[in-house]
Amino acid sequence: MLPDRYVLRAALPGIDPTVDLRVTCSGNELRLDAVRAFPPDARGGHSEFSYGRLFRVVPLPVGTRARTISARYVDGILEVSARLGVAEPGTRQFTVPVGDHLSSDPQSGDLGP
Repeated sequence: MLPDRYVLRAALPGIDPTVDLRVTCSGNELRLDAVRAFPPDARGGHSEFSYGRLFRVVPLPVGTRARTISARYVDGILEVSARLGVAEPGTRQFTVPVGDHLSSDPQSGDLGP
């Protein structure tokens, strides 16, 4: 990890991030909303997966630069990252688009598309 970067990882296997996942930022909080639907063909068996709605509100560290927040979902793992520095005044609520790949060089400081 780079000292000027905040990274949050969440294991969310079995969801379609384009339909079942929403990441939003409001002020100094990051909110994750996800839904894992019970597969219709899995009736009558046993599963250790949790199904239904999941949400978490995570406080962001002081100095999080909200405009640099990006999110990626790869192989069941959501990774949200942001640069740290001087806090931006008056950050409003916005949705963070979730991509489907990780930066090829995490040390470069490039958060990717």
